[in-house]
Amino acid sequence: MSTGITSRTFEGIEFVDTRIDHNETGFDALPKAMAEAYGTPAGPVLPLDQELGELVRLLIAVNSRCAYCTILHAGEARKMGIAAVKIDAISAWRTSSHFTEPEAAAFAYAEALSGLREGDIAGAHDGLRPHFDEAAIEALTMAIINMDVWTRLFLARGHTPRSTR
Repeated sequence: MSTGITSRTFEGIEFVDTRIDHNETGFDALPKAMAEAYGTPAGPVLPLDQELGELVRLLIAVNSRCAYCTILHAGEARKMGIAAVKIDAISAWRTSSHFTEPEAAAFAYAEALSGLREGDIAGAHDGLRPHFDEAAIEALTMAIINMDVWTRLFLARGHTPRSTR
């Protein structure tokens, strides 16, 4: 039984909000609208490779240290059939040979834009141009921003995992 404000169970883990009750505040309305356009549910219609989008979401989740987002996006990546080595090594993408040049460019941009790693946003953006057209760069940018919003909302809410197994 949870002792937090609100909770839900996902993948056998109960996640309890310990600081902000999103059910009372409508806390999630804006990112839900963004997710309709650029988040996981919109993946098939975005001008961006679905697997790349999911790997970027996972990288941001891991770098943000959001347990819920990491569990969610690692699970989504597995369901999509993304190689386990990519899922497992996402935090070490810079030193892994398992990622393509377009993936590495997208990861560098995600980290620079998110402010999770020091980096030159303009330089990282320019690094996308050999691999992506403008529509894909825009979709990638919005997916990164949407993911940043979600991770920070879950962290602000105190979305804490508690094993139910």
